[in-house]
Amino acid sequence: MRAMKIVFSRKGFDSASGGAPSPIIDGRPVSIPIPVRNPRSETTYGDVGLGKMVQRVTRGRLTASDLCHDDPVFESGRCAFGQTGAAQSHLANQGVGIGDVFLFFGLFSQPDGGDPHHRIYGYVEVAEVTKPGTTPTLSDQPPGFRRRHPHTIGQWNANNTIYTGSGDTAATDDPGLRLSLPNGPVSHWGVPSWLSDTGLSYHRNPTRWESSGVLRTAARGQEFVADATGFPQAEQWLRSVLALISREPPETDTLTDPRVVVVMLRQPRRHNDPRTDPLWEFGSFGCTGCHRRNLMNTHKMEELNGCRLAFAQGGDSEIRLVHVTPPVRMIHHGSFAEATWQPRDMPLAYDSAPLLVDNLGGSDFPVLMEMIDGVRRHTPVPRFASKFRSRRQPLPADIGRQLAEGYHGFRRRGARVARHYVDSLPYPPSRIDQDRKKTYHSLLALADQ
Repeated sequence: MRAMKIVFSRKGFDSASGGAPSPIIDGRPVSIPIPVRNPRSETTYGDVGLGKMVQRVTRGRLTASDLCHDDPVFESGRCAFGQTGAAQSHLANQGVGIGDVFLFFGLFSQPDGGDPHHRIYGYVEVAEVTKPGTTPTLSDQPPGFRRRHPHTIGQWNANNTIYTGSGDTAATDDPGLRLSLPNGPVSHWGVPSWLSDTGLSYHRNPTRWESSGVLRTAARGQEFVADATGFPQAEQWLRSVLALISREPPETDTLTDPRVVVVMLRQPRRHNDPRTDPLWEFGSFGCTGCHRRNLMNTHKMEELNGCRLAFAQGGDSEIRLVHVTPPVRMIHHGSFAEATWQPRDMPLAYDSAPLLVDNLGGSDFPVLMEMIDGVRRHTPVPRFASKFRSRRQPLPADIGRQLAEGYHGFRRRGARVARHYVDSLPYPPSRIDQDRKKTYHSLLALADQ
């Protein structure tokens, strides 16, 4: 594996710079650049289309005519990011350079100021490093960006540096990009298990790391660096994060070699059970604690990062394939693990979904029948359920490919998509959840209890 650093880079408004979180508008995080009152910028909040927003967020302290430090700059799938002074010295000491990735995070909240939290909102994969130095000129401007980069204007420290490469900002406030734990201090992050193994600069004190996967982050510092060299699970995690930001499949996510894990969903037989999970509308599975002893075991959840989940819904005398997710991103919530995916398509309606197996031995995927040969059950449906109920290993690559391609073929040919979660069930549950959004947020709130 190539050498790789992952940098968590703090940017935008917060309580110290700007005096308030950046807002999430219509489900999209909008990072507001910090204000600047020196001749290092030619860009106003009005120039970047944030004039009214910054005036509203700061209650008039800043207006459209105020200068801002518009950095990092994103344009046409590329990003240019500048750093200087002690923060740049730290990056240099950590060996950050070409091939490394900055994940930009900031403090965000809802428009009314509710639910402040840290979240990742953008990235740059470094392809070029330039050093404009103390007195940069227009010739130091990164090509392809319309507005003048602030690190090419005015006087800077001698180590003034610009990192350029492919980059983008997040189009949604996907829960997979959230760092802060729900209902906790914003500085308490739920982190992947590999991060405690690689370590993170500014976080060498072991008391900051809790066994439950919680990191109490430092209040100061702009650039937190993890050396992920030799940690394949870190690179896999990074791909899933970039996929959530760009809403494109990770580099390894091709149907020529998919990792598909079958998830058995039981029938809605229990009294007063609304059959909450999966929460299709939010691209989420696991918040109810389902499968926590096997598939969603928090100690093994990293193995699922980048996998597709194939949801097999049990019915009377048959099992149908109601959904195959895009590659999932696993989130540790302390007491349970959550699988998230993007885009958040609704599943197929049960009666329109492809048949995995019925008790007559019928299937739209005959290759699966070979996998259940020898299972000690009298009929095919119990054999299938017994085979996959506790299984967490991906299907063999060729079978996984057939399953994913077959499912998407059904969708393309006009299979009916569920309009309500009940449509994906073989029959309505004894109690129907009428406020799925409230349910989802209530389940997340239980994570810290």
